[in-house]
Amino acid sequence: SKQHSSLIGEGLGSQQLLSMLVPIALAGKGETVFIEEPEIHLHPKAQAELVEFFHRARKDKGLQFVMATHSEHILLKFLNLVAKKEITKDEVGIYYFTNQDEVVRVEELELNDKGMVRGGLPGFFDESLSIMDEFLSAVENGPEE
Repeated sequence: SKQHSSLIGEGLGSQQLLSMLVPIALAGKGETVFIEEPEIHLHPKAQAELVEFFHRARKDKGLQFVMATHSEHILLKFLNLVAKKEITKDEVGIYYFTNQDEVVRVEELELNDKGMVRGGLPGFFDESLSIMDEFLSAVENGPEE
């Protein structure tokens, strides 16, 4: 039998999750919902399921979401929706914020129809790749057991 998971059933960050889901449930057709860091306290699988929820709310109620996130999982899930043609590149806007000498710079990242970001995703995956490189180096050069 196939197991069914639910966002609430994960038991992770349920208070944070409810603070996001209630405004979405109460929003009228076509309204804009602002969400800050939806990934907090959520397992990566739950983050991906949350994006699916946002996508359904967008389709069912015509909602628009403005979201601030640091989550690679959330970003990749949205890009995946574009690649699978469930949303168009024009329905997703990705803005990358940097702080240089106390001046905030905003850059809109350009998507193609396959959900790929022109020039790559600045800052994303860098730390993960660095940690993986460090791990592989330690495994390769570390003491044998």
